[in-house]
Amino acid sequence: MTKFIITAESGSDLPKELVERYGVSIIPMHVTMGDETRPD
Repeated sequence: MTKFIITAESGSDLPKELVERYGVSIIPMHVTMGDETRPD
């Protein structure tokens, strides 16, 4: 059986129920504006 890892970035706004049901790994997104980078 093939195994998959499902990932999404933090800006995807997936419902908590889907994240838990499918074991989605949430990857932090960063926003860069000019020389400044901030987390989502």
